Amino acid sequence: MQLGIGLLLIVIGAAFAVLQYKKNSARMQETQYMQTSSVKDAVAIVDDMAASDPGYRHYVELKGTLVCDSPLTAPFSNRPASYYANRCLSVSEQTSVYQDKDNSRRTRVSKQENEISTEHQHVDAFLKDNSCDVPVWVNFESFGSDMDLIECCDRFEPADSPWSNRFRSRYSNVSYGSSRFLGYRLVEKIFPPNGPVYVLGELMHMGERYVVEKAQVSKKPSLLSYKSEEQIVQDHKATQTTSLIVGGVMALIGLVMIVMHFT
Repeated sequence: MQLGIGLLLIVIGAAFAVLQYKKNSARMQETQYMQTSSVKDAVAIVDDMAASDPGYRHYVELKGTLVCDSPLTAPFSNRPASYYANRCLSVSEQTSVYQDKDNSRRTRVSKQENEISTEHQHVDAFLKDNSCDVPVWVNFESFGSDMDLIECCDRFEPADSPWSNRFRSRYSNVSYGSSRFLGYRLVEKIFPPNGPVYVLGELMHMGERYVVEKAQVSKKPSLLSYKSEEQIVQDHKATQTTSLIVGGVMALIGLVMIVMHFT
């Protein structure tokens, strides 16, 4: 059995390293070598192509300022946001009694987290650069996991805090089971308003607006980020390195198990 597990770890580790490396390599190359378009040039191409193909989607890299006239206030962090996503998790303490190998009774205490609620909201915001006054509206929801967000809240609210009391009154139908309820963990991420924005996606004409969203027709990498292109490339390189390390460690553990099996 040890031999089989060792071989499996080597295969999984190698596959993980190769697949993740290739995935991030493709994204990094697209970011590095894709020519940045001005808004003026990009919308001109969409207008020209839309004359014969009204549903034309133009794969494009845009950089500019994200203009958000009425930012939201993210509820957990109280930070201004053009988009926010948050989660509330109940934190409980579970106590169990078991017998060890000497038949002695032991008590095990563990913490459990269960998701109680999730929320994501956004307001209208558009990308603008110095080439023209045409706004390019951003479809936040389309980008999903291909969107860089700032983690601005990860805190614990005790069961007897004012916030917890208000939350329980709002969600009075939530069951916390038989475990001892400790409180809530609040996690929130935002996309900042009125700052730099980088977009890799597809631009189209939608009604009276030009809209950019995640690539669908071209099946190419997409990204919506508040970071510079240079920062994004460095992030991809760091992720590549991490994937190689994780895959290598898994393979090494598998190799050690195989050696131990034959010794």
